Amino acid sequence: MSINILLVSTSMSDRQNIRTILNEYNIFTAANEAETMRVLEEHEDICLMLLDMDIPGVNGIGLLESLKASNAYNNLHTIIMSEQEEQENVAEGLQLGIIDYIKKPIDLDVLKGKVDVKAKILKTQALLQKKYKEAGIIFETIYMQVPVGISVYFEDYPYTGKSGSGHYYYNPEYLRILGRTEEELLELGWEAHTHPDDLEKDLENFEKLKSGEIDSYSMEKRMFRADGSPIWVQILVAVINLPEPCAFSYITILQDIDDQKTISMELIESERSKSVLLSNLNGMAYRCACNSDRTMEFISTGCHALCGCEPERLIGHKGCSFDELIAPEYRERLWQEWEIALRDKTQLQSEYEIIDFNGKRKWVMELGEGVFDEEGEIEALEGIIIDISARKDAENKLLYVSQHHWTGLYNLHHLEKTLEEDLSTEERAHSALISANLNPIYSLTVKYGMQYSQHLTAKIAAALAKLANEQRILFATASHRFVFYLKAYEDKDELVDFCNEISVILKSFLDMERINFGIGVYEIDEATADDVEGIFYAIRLASEEALASEDEKGNIYFYDEELEKRVYRGNLMRHELASVAEGEDQDRILLQYQPIIDLRDKQISGFEALARFDSKGLGRILPLEFIPIAEETKDIIPIGKVIIQKACGFLKRLQANGYDDLNVSINISPIQLISE
Repeated sequence: MSINILLVSTSMSDRQNIRTILNEYNIFTAANEAETMRVLEEHEDICLMLLDMDIPGVNGIGLLESLKASNAYNNLHTIIMSEQEEQENVAEGLQLGIIDYIKKPIDLDVLKGKVDVKAKILKTQALLQKKYKEAGIIFETIYMQVPVGISVYFEDYPYTGKSGSGHYYYNPEYLRILGRTEEELLELGWEAHTHPDDLEKDLENFEKLKSGEIDSYSMEKRMFRADGSPIWVQILVAVINLPEPCAFSYITILQDIDDQKTISMELIESERSKSVLLSNLNGMAYRCACNSDRTMEFISTGCHALCGCEPERLIGHKGCSFDELIAPEYRERLWQEWEIALRDKTQLQSEYEIIDFNGKRKWVMELGEGVFDEEGEIEALEGIIIDISARKDAENKLLYVSQHHWTGLYNLHHLEKTLEEDLSTEERAHSALISANLNPIYSLTVKYGMQYSQHLTAKIAAALAKLANEQRILFATASHRFVFYLKAYEDKDELVDFCNEISVILKSFLDMERINFGIGVYEIDEATADDVEGIFYAIRLASEEALASEDEKGNIYFYDEELEKRVYRGNLMRHELASVAEGEDQDRILLQYQPIIDLRDKQISGFEALARFDSKGLGRILPLEFIPIAEETKDIIPIGKVIIQKACGFLKRLQANGYDDLNVSINISPIQLISE
């Protein structure tokens, strides 16, 4: 690195000699004060001046004073050359920036040696200044761009003589975090925008810092933004040890941790909620190894209530493994379910029984899933095990209610399910249903109350239950109707004998009450095995047919084709009568008018309207057959209106022909009279 030197001299020989000896440097020349100032202005990088103090008309000291007065030449160093060795000028020149003195005539070797030394010094200074400048740029860049707030305080006490006076400096991130300007921070002070709940601790730490008790401290605290909203920050405050004359100075590093604090507080709240949940869970949470013994790694406190022991006894098999608490009949099935869940990466849901440390069996429901690493390898099993014993008891009670009658016998729903299961098999045994119809017991309810009739029904149920076995299952299909399901029998005689046994029991209870009963029998064959609903309908008809029998010996009735035909005929009439009642095919209601003869004069005094029903499928039907069916279905009400309308039309025709004194009689059902 070559330096620039200004040679101020009028001696041409000195100029030539100096240029020659200092040929490795850039030499500029000037002959007077004006030229000197011009050259310095044109070449600001001149750092060394060789000044001849003996130039005629040039005041060397005055020139040095002019240069000293300008800040532009603070880095200019001067070596003076003179024939006169005036100590006063030398002393005065040293104060004005002279760094050396050479006496004329000039010893060129001495001059070169001094210039070389000064050049090295200047080069070193330039290098240091460059490094300082680079360090300053780096510091400035960090200070301005670092993603944390920085505040620096320098106290002026050594300069002002007043303790507590100083200056704060804030980087842009510090201002951004708090949303304030530098003027606002200087005016308020950091105490004013610190949350009151955190100020006392902060001041306590700061006083320790000032007193020298500590060199630094760190804390989390809340500060206020410009809009008054609090923000969580992490501060690090440390003393800055600078050379004298600086006194107490410190730096504050401020980091915005509001989001982290919010997440942390949410996590704490989540952990608290989880702790509350686990402590109130009717069971326990767990984490265990993925092995057949399920070695427990973590168990919640609910273990004591569920298993009858502290969690520590199950963790790591210290007391026993949890698998040993599982009832033996469920262990293999449960592990198979786990293998399927892990294979498909789905959640396990399984119900099984455990036997706790006190020997008590409990129903539990396990909900769990596998924990897999990034490569899909199983790490552990996690889940919860809940005590569902109370729920199971309730389910069993509901199941019992759904399958049993109030008498304690199986109900109609269970009979239907049993028949569907048995009749769905390819090998169907010769089976039958026997129904005991005790509907007349309803009359006892009217006389003596429901409690009396139910008590009687319960005693009958208990007596009939003695006839039941695995092949003869007893069901209560209605309040006063019992059905035996015979899964297998030899022949019809066996059925008759069994019906007689039933009849003997029923008579022992019902004869004294003077009420009848009916026993219907339905033999299930291949043709009807798939129609359970039809089987129920047939056995009901058979029992009702038996109940309707006036012959005491005929109260046992086997469902046959004749009954089936009667049922078919009745159903067809019901269907056609319903159509008439709805306003269709009303012409099928026919009236025959039977004349009424007055025996006194042998004259017709009126007519009786006799209804007939012209069925599409059965032909003309007499009132004795279709009227009871119409009354049963309540279709008699609209049909009766049709009969009245037709009879009134006939009466009008009589009157139109001059028979005003004749009348028409109509038979009206009591049901129609009640409805009107």
